[in-house]
Amino acid sequence: MARVLELITRRPPGRARPTPLLFVHGAWHGAWCWEQFMPFFVDLGYPCHALSLRGHGASEGRAGIRWHALADYVADLATSIAALPESPVIIAHSMGAFVVQRYLERHRAPAVILLTPMPVTGTATWLVRQIIRHPGAALRSILTLNSQYIVGAPLTLAHESFFSADLPVADLARHAARLQPESFRVALESFLPQRLHSQPGMPVLVLAAAEDRVFTRAEVTATARAWNAELAVLPGLAHDMMLDTRWEHAAVHVAHWLARTVNPELAQV
Repeated sequence: MARVLELITRRPPGRARPTPLLFVHGAWHGAWCWEQFMPFFVDLGYPCHALSLRGHGASEGRAGIRWHALADYVADLATSIAALPESPVIIAHSMGAFVVQRYLERHRAPAVILLTPMPVTGTATWLVRQIIRHPGAALRSILTLNSQYIVGAPLTLAHESFFSADLPVADLARHAARLQPESFRVALESFLPQRLHSQPGMPVLVLAAAEDRVFTRAEVTATARAWNAELAVLPGLAHDMMLDTRWEHAAVHVAHWLARTVNPELAQV
């Protein structure tokens, strides 16, 4: 039986660009995390879609999220893309890059953009860093099989993990309140280094955040090399660059890259 998946769609009122965008969230998030990016790109003429993987956002499957597998998330992505009239550029954040990587083993996309992606070297070193920084929260996550405790409570953990120091308190509280449990099984699947099946000739952009406290610059750089991707390091941004204080800097960089890489015949940003 097919699951009901949340797919938020926004279309430009006038002439639309021929290639749509599909946004894929990372761990603990949902389609809601693209609330800044979607209006920005709709204003540029892109049809935009944001997917909530099973158990996330308004999609079905929250009760069983602890044991959802990576293959489940990949199936959700494939189902959503198959339902679209045109193949989209995929824009993925963090764990979403892990999902997209597996999707591309059997499919192609016009282009892929990865924001602070989960590293192909695996996430075991991230867990070690979290245990050192916050041993109590890490132990609680492990004992309860609920990784949300390691990033979402108290509020200071969400701030440290995802956002710049100057994010307004009201925005921090609003975003943190929507963070949710994540699949413990997918966390285990992500620990080991991943074998990447790259797609020859497919344009890929990887964006690193200079203030990222989840994944290191070296980890994101290794991921960009594995994808044979263009890499940009954006100053003044933290891990959740699509929600952070200076999110427009990331959006503008993506827009310029899309204009010259995917739709060079159309007007520039």
